[in-house]
Amino acid sequence: MYKLYDFTCLDCGHTEEVLTQDPRELLPCPECSGSMQRIISGMHFKLDGTDPGFPGAYAAWERKRAQKLRQERSREASTGSPRPDVSEL
Repeated sequence: MYKLYDFTCLDCGHTEEVLTQDPRELLPCPECSGSMQRIISGMHFKLDGTDPGFPGAYAAWERKRAQKLRQERSREASTGSPRPDVSEL
């Protein structure tokens, strides 16, 4: 399986992305014909909001949870009976 890796030249410092099967191989530099070696680069990804792990989804869940807690507290205040403590069950 081919993957995209970042390589840099050990001689001139030229950097480019290369599609290769083996990231350990030393490739020839297109600029100076020196040896290129794989470098570790940062990950690049985009959160689009459809993933449940997306921070926006978490914020929406947190708002719903807070709203539910407010409703329960107002119900408790109007009835005068506290909610049972779950840790005692």
